[in-house]
Amino acid sequence: MEQKSVKISIFLLLLAIFNIQNGRSSLAVEGGVPIRECPPNLPLCTLYQGRVIAQRTLFPNDLVDQASFVNRNFQLKPEQLTLDVSTRSRDLLLEIPLIKKGSFEANAPLTVKLTVANNVSLATNVDNDMFYAISDTRHVIGFFITDTTNFRNQAPCSGAEGRVGGLPSQPVVTNLNRIDLNTPIRANSPYPGRYEMTIKLNDNRGSCYTAQEAGTVKVTSYSNSRRLSLDQDISLAVFKDNDREIYGIHFVQVQVSIDDEMPVSI
Repeated sequence: MEQKSVKISIFLLLLAIFNIQNGRSSLAVEGGVPIRECPPNLPLCTLYQGRVIAQRTLFPNDLVDQASFVNRNFQLKPEQLTLDVSTRSRDLLLEIPLIKKGSFEANAPLTVKLTVANNVSLATNVDNDMFYAISDTRHVIGFFITDTTNFRNQAPCSGAEGRVGGLPSQPVVTNLNRIDLNTPIRANSPYPGRYEMTIKLNDNRGSCYTAQEAGTVKVTSYSNSRRLSLDQDISLAVFKDNDREIYGIHFVQVQVSIDDEMPVSI
């Protein structure tokens, strides 16, 4: 049995040497965890190991404490951040820094996952739409969350993209484009409150999931003109829709990860 194990080890070693000599990436094992290694004859090989690089669970106090911007019209309780903003439409409500500019290459395969919990009563039979987005200070891509009054002609969540405009003291989203929003559900379907969103920055696409109708999934591709740049600061940005709307956020979970893939340039 021991002789067989030695033969297998020698075979794997020879296979790894062959792969390196022939310009292929090898797969080493360290502590039982696979680790991709770039061969020495590919100096431009970019190595990424699948791992989470940032993860936060933000309750109302955390949202205010960690925000680089929060609309001044808010009320804070342990269970909810309430934003009663009667200003113009599309104002920025909240912004949370995620990635500092220049931390990664432009084509780094980053994925952002968001889980948010909104107040149910504030979005039931009243106008209360929100836009959760990822921003690079110039463009935003994300998902538009609709209230129950729109279920008869709109999806509960749908892709959206736009530009960041307005004054530094009060940014807004401009040129808002909603993507494939006309996939309605039952008009009397309850507001779920909880949404799970995934956005792949390098692929410029994302998906949104809610528990409605035994599970509703929306997959979105964003336009190339709205592709985010990692040369800029990346943040989570939450925008309002219309004026005279009230929003309640219970918590936000955000995770940034590097996909387990290896782009190779020769």
